[in-house]
Amino acid sequence: MLLLRKIPGAVAASPLILTVGTALSLLLWKRRSEHLWMGLLLALCGLALLRAGPPPVRSDPQYARNAVVEGRVSMDSSAAPGSERAFLEVMRDHSGLFRPGEKVRVEGAGDSGQSGWEDFLVLRGDLVRYGRESGGCSGSIKVTRVERREPSRRLLVRAINHLRESFLDFCMEDVGGLERGRLLAGMLMGDVSMLGAESTVTLRRAGLSHTCAASGLHVAVIVGLIAAMARKLNLSRAAAFLLTALLIVLYVMLAGGRSPILRASLLIPVSFAAWLTGSRYHALSALGLILVALILWDPRLTGETSFQLTFAAAYGIILFSGSIGDALGAGGGGLSRLAACTLAAQLATLPLVVWRFGEISIVATISNMMVIPLMPLLMGSGMVGGISRALNLPLAGPLGKLTGFLAGLVLGCSKMLSSPGWAALEVGRFSLWAGAAYAALLLAVLRKGVSRRTRRAFLVALLAVVVLACFVRSLGNGHGERAVFFDVGQGDSFLLQSEGGVNVLVDGGESEAVLERKLRRYGVRHLDLIILSHPDEDHVGGLDAALRECSVEAIMETGSVGGRAYLEWREAVQEEGAVPLKAQAGYHLKMGDMDIEVFAPGEEWRGSSRNQSSLICRLSMNSFSVLATGDAEEEEERSLAGSGKELKADVLKVPHHGGYSPCSREFFSKVRMAVAVISVGRGNRYGHPHTDTLEALEESRCHTCRTDRGGDIIVEAVKGGGLLVTERR
Repeated sequence: MLLLRKIPGAVAASPLILTVGTALSLLLWKRRSEHLWMGLLLALCGLALLRAGPPPVRSDPQYARNAVVEGRVSMDSSAAPGSERAFLEVMRDHSGLFRPGEKVRVEGAGDSGQSGWEDFLVLRGDLVRYGRESGGCSGSIKVTRVERREPSRRLLVRAINHLRESFLDFCMEDVGGLERGRLLAGMLMGDVSMLGAESTVTLRRAGLSHTCAASGLHVAVIVGLIAAMARKLNLSRAAAFLLTALLIVLYVMLAGGRSPILRASLLIPVSFAAWLTGSRYHALSALGLILVALILWDPRLTGETSFQLTFAAAYGIILFSGSIGDALGAGGGGLSRLAACTLAAQLATLPLVVWRFGEISIVATISNMMVIPLMPLLMGSGMVGGISRALNLPLAGPLGKLTGFLAGLVLGCSKMLSSPGWAALEVGRFSLWAGAAYAALLLAVLRKGVSRRTRRAFLVALLAVVVLACFVRSLGNGHGERAVFFDVGQGDSFLLQSEGGVNVLVDGGESEAVLERKLRRYGVRHLDLIILSHPDEDHVGGLDAALRECSVEAIMETGSVGGRAYLEWREAVQEEGAVPLKAQAGYHLKMGDMDIEVFAPGEEWRGSSRNQSSLICRLSMNSFSVLATGDAEEEEERSLAGSGKELKADVLKVPHHGGYSPCSREFFSKVRMAVAVISVGRGNRYGHPHTDTLEALEESRCHTCRTDRGGDIIVEAVKGGGLLVTERR
């Protein structure tokens, strides 16, 4: 790839190469050579990445305050007011941070969350641009005011928006039960952002995440329902195809046109074309043509996790399900084929799942065999109920009760199967070469011509490795101790992980999107405690992402009340049901092998400014301790330095982003830290960190790190004593 980029004009010529690749795909339609197909498709993916161009060099977030952005609501936005899945396609950004055509996520949407697809909006708020594009989204805007809103004038778009609202009303009002309605909304409209943290985690651990987000599985269910109806009505093939195409197009628009749905939906015209031309349908060829078409349409899709997973699963089912079914001795029944397909999809997506999420569901095959048979009835009743709600028919009520019962069964199964500690295996990431070797092994062992005995031996060996890994994990003490100071720009957020598996998050930065990316990057799915030092937006603004991405046991804060971002977060905390803890000086908490001592604020700071009443605590693990200081300023530092309390800590989170304090030298001498971390944004308008603070740190002879220069700062305990500090961009 690096060599190709050095060839002049290669990037400009890649669309022509892709066109030639498409022609070769058509020629290979009847050859049905799996090796040629795989080679061609891998080459096309590489060329698509070449066409998309290299990612931006910068990796730290960039901010623009009180900016004005004009654009239209993206098709994949949710119909739910204030949903986390609200996107704006930028038409004009007055700050110059985003180019026309880029997509940003809308946070704190307010009235903008009630807007429908293609509505024109003028939003004012704080912008953040990520270091690189993720999932087609380049950044986010935390809205403070909606200055203008103009609904779309196109009749079809307005009809789809009305249908979306009707389906959402059916899910949230007629189904009964908040989580059941949210689950159905995910299935019908692809909006999984409304699911609570507990449901999200249990579905993921049970290997059922794909069932609650509109995908190829749901398209297959709809096609199967239409095919059954066509047989009952004795419809011709052409009539059945037209009916199927119409309803699938409607479903694609209803669910926001996500790539898994597009991939499955495009199979319909391809298979119909094969039937018209008298060609024998070949699934691998059809899937290859669809992949080529999607890459030509938007090469950036190849970088999306959902795109990669959906095609890997589809190829796994096509290439390996027959061999796995034969090895299992499947007799051709529905459940046996389902087990073979599920296992094939799991094996094919394993490298991607490990690379992206660091977790493997052990119970996925069993849970899919229990849940997928319920999908046709669940989706059928849900879609008919949503249409009935749109047409004001009396069927919506009875269908809502039936759908709610079925959705409850799905949630119950996922909770039951994900509850054992061994249900999901957390694993470390492996290299690209290990993934390539694994793929080569699958192709070699599960291809045609290999004996059933060899396939069975391979599957038994794979099962033995998984069981051994679960056993070793149960004997081990979890991961080592570390503190990860996230690069969240001008804000604070860091994570502590003890040897015994206790996870504590201190503050959340300003942007939900940035914190969400950090938690996913480090594979954090459960938080024993969230500590909020004080309710300023650059500390509390991103914490909603922690509630959404992780199951949270408890929340610790001082009780100080903040602005809009803090109040929204408090509402989310009450909804999730995390245990609230109010802390002040002298409070002590022990969580597993982690001790938390609170030094401030005391009663004397009640009524002071938010910064001066920051929660200051020492978090101690077996190997090292961290002193968290929030945005403490001169008075609080001076009070602690003269209090006579033992403030010694191995790692110091420098107060107030390294801002100036005359008593910093005295305070640092009391802490006697070995490592000091300054969480600060590049080129911030406050002049942080201050020169005097940097000089005081230098005099203290500690190792000083800055997130604006080093990215994420990781401090780990080293066996035999000492600390290892690494920087990760």
